[in-house]
Amino acid sequence: MMNPAPYLREKIFTLLNGNVTYLGDPIPVYENEGVNTERQIIIGDYSDDSRGSKDAFGATASQVIEVVSEQHDAVRKHVDAIGDLVNNILMPDPGSNTLSGADFLIVMKRPSINHITEGSGSGKRIVRLILRYNLLISHN
Repeated sequence: MMNPAPYLREKIFTLLNGNVTYLGDPIPVYENEGVNTERQIIIGDYSDDSRGSKDAFGATASQVIEVVSEQHDAVRKHVDAIGDLVNNILMPDPGSNTLSGADFLIVMKRPSINHITEGSGSGKRIVRLILRYNLLISHN
């Protein structure tokens, strides 16, 4: 059985890296952990549940993408705007298969959305938009 997680992270990184610009600045993309920067996108946790058989690979999966902004207030407009840009790249239309490749057919559904706001040591606010994408994955 092939593990789709490395393929999926690489594909998402390739699609987003250098292609998300907000207020004239490109937003850096990281895997699992970011760095101390004003805004960033983090390709986070992946999990799946096998739906295959002994003859064919299939899974329902979940991929988290975080949009993080360090700012003076807890306003969500920045992360929401960047999240819309991310979603438009990953899902340009409801029937698109932008994550599919030679080995995997990946059907993506609109993400569930959560916000988290926390304080930073500098007195600023960290605002996170958590996008959890549900995926149906099969092996080509």
